[in-house]
Amino acid sequence: MGALLLSFDFRRTMSLQEFQQHYNSAEYEAQFTKEIGGYTVKIKYRPSAYHFGKMSKGNKKLTDSLLAANDSIVFFDMKIDGFGANSPLFEGDQQLLEERLIYFMAKVKHDLFLTDKAQSYRLLNHHLERNYNITGAINLQLAFSKPKGDEFTFTYNDRMLGLGKLNFAMDQNEIQKKLPRLN
Repeated sequence: MGALLLSFDFRRTMSLQEFQQHYNSAEYEAQFTKEIGGYTVKIKYRPSAYHFGKMSKGNKKLTDSLLAANDSIVFFDMKIDGFGANSPLFEGDQQLLEERLIYFMAKVKHDLFLTDKAQSYRLLNHHLERNYNITGAINLQLAFSKPKGDEFTFTYNDRMLGLGKLNFAMDQNEIQKKLPRLN
C-alpha cells in the first residue's frame, strides 16, 4: 500500500505592494547586520518572486516566465551606512570619492561571494545605486549563482573602507520558512 505525503505551507501571503512595504520594514525576516569600524553593513535576501514581480510590474505571466528562466540566481541588497552625516563614499576629498566610486561600481565584484560546503559562487552582476550623498549610505543590488547547498555564507571581503572580511551565515530553508509568500 502506498503512502500519502502531504505538504502544507502555512506562511502568510502578501501582494507585491504589501511585500514591498514588508521588505522595507525593520521587521523583514531575511536581513543580516554587522556594525564594524564606524559602519553598519546590512545584507538583505531579496526573493526572486519579489525581484521579478517588481521588474514585471506585477504581470503574473511575465513574472512566472522570468522565474523559470532564472531559477539558478539568488539576489541580495547590501547597504553600508556610516555613523557620520555623510555617505561612506563621501567622507574625504574628491580623490577618495573617485576611488570609492570606482571600487563600488567595478572592483567590488572581486570581493563579494557566497560559499557552501562544496564551492564558492562569484557575483554575476551588481548595481551601485547613485544617491549623491542624499541617503548617507552605499546601496548595492547583487546577483549570484544560487548555492547548491542549503547553508551558505555571504562574504564581503572589503578592501576600501577598512572593514576586512565580513561573513554572514545563511540557511535557504530557514529563510524560506520565515518569509511570507507572494500571491
